[in-house]
Amino acid sequence: MAFPTIINYIYICSCFITCLLAIIFLIFALIDRRRCFEFSTLLACNTALGVLVYGIANQMIGIYMFLWDYECITNAELFCPLRGYIHHVGIASIHHSLVLQAIQKYCRIKNIKILDSSPRKICLVFGQWIFDFGYILPIYLTNNISKLPFDNACLISISRPDLLFSSGVVAFFVSDIIMAVLYRRLIKFVRQASQKANANQMQKINRDVAVFRRITLLNFELVILGIPALIVLIVAAIHIEILPKDIFRILLLFLNTAVLLMLVLLFWITPNIRKVLSERIYQVQSRLFQSTTRVRPIVDNQRF
Repeated sequence: MAFPTIINYIYICSCFITCLLAIIFLIFALIDRRRCFEFSTLLACNTALGVLVYGIANQMIGIYMFLWDYECITNAELFCPLRGYIHHVGIASIHHSLVLQAIQKYCRIKNIKILDSSPRKICLVFGQWIFDFGYILPIYLTNNISKLPFDNACLISISRPDLLFSSGVVAFFVSDIIMAVLYRRLIKFVRQASQKANANQMQKINRDVAVFRRITLLNFELVILGIPALIVLIVAAIHIEILPKDIFRILLLFLNTAVLLMLVLLFWITPNIRKVLSERIYQVQSRLFQSTTRVRPIVDNQRF
């Protein structure tokens, strides 16, 4: 079996696991709607939805790369740019949904009332998705998402390094800058509040700051792991011959693994989802224990 085929199999399997875990995350939120439909949990579900969009796009990219390897198709088919478009939207939605989680924690810690009304919360989430679909849409409509010359996938054309760089800045670095500014202002606020707040208030503030720090680290992890892919695309636009063969597939697998790890960590740091998971595990264990310890009547089958 050829090396690209092995990478494809692993990549498709990892995308399937990512999609499955994102669906489980959303199902757990629907199981206990009363407890899980808090705004912080809804924002975590928004991130899981972004992961699901990203995972589905990657799954389709992996399947079509597998088909193209055997059919030797030189031209991209009709839906190839669309898959690339959804791939870029998925990346941006994951990062920007983490920014929304950070903003919500920032407003909660500083007691800012801007997100207290439900219409504002809904507008914030919908605005994020409209922006994510909108900022990459001109690139898609101008046919600048095309088949890569070094692999069987469609992404932003490497003949336009300006579009590659600008989309990478919007998806990766803008979210990092916003989180860095919020974190710096938050630390300054906590230092000032520690002189006035009582022990219970500081305990609550420190707990929210810890969650904010975890969200920041999740986004930072994705940014750090996404930089190599951006560098490869920029290098390909300058001098494609120096790139190793099949490097892009390895990077796609690497990025999807990073997103999968991020979703597992998000599963763990979202208290309501974690409670639903622990309750379901406890129910299953209780039923298994009852079935094994149930007293059964002794039946005598002997005939006299």
